[in-house]
Amino acid sequence: MKKPTALSLSLYLVSTILPSPTTSLPTPQSPTITNTTSEHWLIPRLDMHYMMSERESGLPLGWPAWARFPSTMDFDINLPSGPWNCKASFDNGTLPIGNQACTRKSTNMTTNPDDTTSSYASFTMMQWLGLDGEGEKKRPEISYILSVEEHRIVGLDVDTLWKGNQFITANNPYEPTSYMTCIMGRPLDGERCQIKSFLSVREDLVLEAFEVSGLNLEDGGVESEE
Repeated sequence: MKKPTALSLSLYLVSTILPSPTTSLPTPQSPTITNTTSEHWLIPRLDMHYMMSERESGLPLGWPAWARFPSTMDFDINLPSGPWNCKASFDNGTLPIGNQACTRKSTNMTTNPDDTTSSYASFTMMQWLGLDGEGEKKRPEISYILSVEEHRIVGLDVDTLWKGNQFITANNPYEPTSYMTCIMGRPLDGERCQIKSFLSVREDLVLEAFEVSGLNLEDGGVESEE
């Protein structure tokens, strides 16, 4: 694990304390970094799919009712506990509300009966206005802050929360946050986004994570499916 830079710590704190505009839950107590050692979580695959505007549907009259579909987010992430899959379906032109549970991809964990370690993971998405916070407002699906949490439980005594964040935009390889490439498909197929394509930055999509405190998981957390 690497020591974080001052910039990464600042970005982490800013993105962590901002409340989600789509949730009606009370704003939680601001998290505090309890361990300045960071972890780096790789996202090797990320797929986004959403409807385009009416004029970009590919048909003169726009989207017929039978062809409409919700936006979807689906990605894999490598956490210290193993690989997980995270996905959500949500209304077009919005982002998921609240925490979304992730599912562990591998069940090949230790069989040591004395090992009482367990964990669950979830993610949230919050709209982001971009590097300068100004200019034309982008649709939420292509300009957001992705946050992933891993809640680690060891026996009955140790209970920790790690959280990583990354700013994500699309279709501008000269922008350091442009991890996604989004391409329009055939008529009524909408637009599909992937990472590490020709309009993406040539960097791995990695979330820098820190151990935090000050969150009441029982009031907003979502247990993952094992």
